[in-house]
Amino acid sequence: MLYTYTLSENLNVKKDVIRRTRLAPFSLRGKWMIRKYLLSGYELLKSVFTGYSFLLFNALTWYFMVLHVLDRLLETSAVDLSQRVIVMCLFYTVVVVSSFFGVFSSKKVTRRNLLLTWVGMGIVASFFPLATVTDSVQTLSVIAVLFGFSYGFGIPSCLASFADETTFENRGHIGGVIWFLASIFAGVFAVFTSF
Repeated sequence: MLYTYTLSENLNVKKDVIRRTRLAPFSLRGKWMIRKYLLSGYELLKSVFTGYSFLLFNALTWYFMVLHVLDRLLETSAVDLSQRVIVMCLFYTVVVVSSFFGVFSSKKVTRRNLLLTWVGMGIVASFFPLATVTDSVQTLSVIAVLFGFSYGFGIPSCLASFADETTFENRGHIGGVIWFLASIFAGVFAVFTSF
């Protein structure tokens, strides 16, 4: 039996009734609530690693890795601080411009084809720093433009797909888990590449 009371009745209720009122819902539904919480955590992890959520996880991890690679390339090159700032500003500017380009091209191309093109561009861009011979400002600018365009082009469609896949109630939880895991993986990548 559940005990309920209103605020005006609360002033006249004795301590034993308050104790019964607070304990009754937990004693009746405690095991079910724990089971439901564990299942919701399982469903949350299951939804993180399926479909477009996994694509968003990969995109964020790749973004963190690109930032680390650009930072390492700029540290090992013979460029001064102002040129480093120009290369990084160029990267972020191209991310923003290519995001607009990706939004406008998503109206003409299906989302699936756009995302496949985006993944392909990311694969090609990831191998481009290995093919470079010089570390001049021009080469680093080309790498920054290629990285920025390959990231910014598909991220609006990726985020739209993530929003379509998840429910409104779980979007924050799933997005937080994805951000946390991508940050952890990027940190592990940074540790392994620093040796």
